[in-house]
Amino acid sequence: FQYTPDRLKSLLKDEDLVLGDARMRYDKKNYYLDFRIILRSKDAAKSYGFIPEGNLIRLEFVNGLRLNLKAKELVIGRLEEYSGRVIYDVTFLMDKEMIKQLESMPLDHMGIMWSTGYEKYIIYEIDSFSRQIFCFKSIIN
Repeated sequence: FQYTPDRLKSLLKDEDLVLGDARMRYDKKNYYLDFRIILRSKDAAKSYGFIPEGNLIRLEFVNGLRLNLKAKELVIGRLEEYSGRVIYDVTFLMDKEMIKQLESMPLDHMGIMWSTGYEKYIIYEIDSFSRQIFCFKSIIN
């Protein structure tokens, strides 16, 4: 996903303030979901804060169903000195039911409960997880 609050669009012009990227991993017995959230401003970290342990990351599917993931540990952004970006990395262990849901339904939105409040993002690669799971299963079988 990409996101820029309306009040900052004129300042950032062609760049988005928040970028989100995700991938799935499989280690021969478990599936993991990794999110990387990048804030393109060292000052943005003050506005967004951190992701406290136990806080919600919500995946919303096009059919209205939701998958709620809870942060297992405190996630604090790290400043990338050369670019000034702040990067948050968060990982979730996925169970079979979660995998089934990600495999069978396209995503619509993702929401993150930051320490400063909840923000919702539109997902553009709506079938990304189902494609990744299909790839894992074709390799495993």
